Amino acid sequence: DNAKLFQETLKRQNQAQALHALGMEVSMLLDLDRVLASVVEKAQELLSLDMVAIGLWEDQAQEIVTRTSLGFRTDPVRQTRLARWQDLNRRVLSTGHPVQEVYHEEGEESDSIVRVEGDISHLVVPLKVGKKVIGVLHGAYRRHHTSPQDDIELFASLANQAAIAVESTSLYAQVQNVAVLEERDRLAREMHDSLAQVLGFLSLKAAAAQDLLASKHLTLARLELRQIEKAAEEAYVDVREAILGLRTSIVLGGGL
Repeated sequence: DNAKLFQETLKRQNQAQALHALGMEVSMLLDLDRVLASVVEKAQELLSLDMVAIGLWEDQAQEIVTRTSLGFRTDPVRQTRLARWQDLNRRVLSTGHPVQEVYHEEGEESDSIVRVEGDISHLVVPLKVGKKVIGVLHGAYRRHHTSPQDDIELFASLANQAAIAVESTSLYAQVQNVAVLEERDRLAREMHDSLAQVLGFLSLKAAAAQDLLASKHLTLARLELRQIEKAAEEAYVDVREAILGLRTSIVLGGGL
């Protein structure tokens, strides 16, 4: 009994450490695909799964689309579009709760994933943001297997980490969009306050020079042309500085 208790304690410690490491990775990485791949790897390692996949809801497709996977015998994208897999997706989407199901190869329809993978025991949990299901985390064994409640909770914890990564990436994209809009507004103000006014000034001076030349006032026309030349030079310098400022960027992850 003591040996069994020790092994169980060690197992829980390893799981806690893996969840902690994954949480740190989620908080540090902005690359969603890398985070999802880490979730899939951790799930396969901690629960000894034969197949693991994460699918995310896509508004354009109006369905859950597989983003990353491990352990499939053939093309996972094709397999996860087959009847059994899609049925599980719909059930989790509609209920928002984990689903366990065992499918046997005998008697399965021709388009079923079971025809390729053999007997499958599925565990599927939702990726949720609040009450909204934004995706699913699939785990499967190629044998009859009923996951205990502890394993279901661990699997749900991994799904939560994936959901946090998806939400963080979405928020970061929104922040970037806001930053782009603010920069566009800033550029518009600068162009209005500097370049647009200079161009208006040049237009007026050019018209004045034309009138002076037409009336043979060459000295005054030359004065207008010198002012045009000076204003154009100043505008050129301002534009060059603005271009250099826009090209200056900080490479994330490149150190100080």
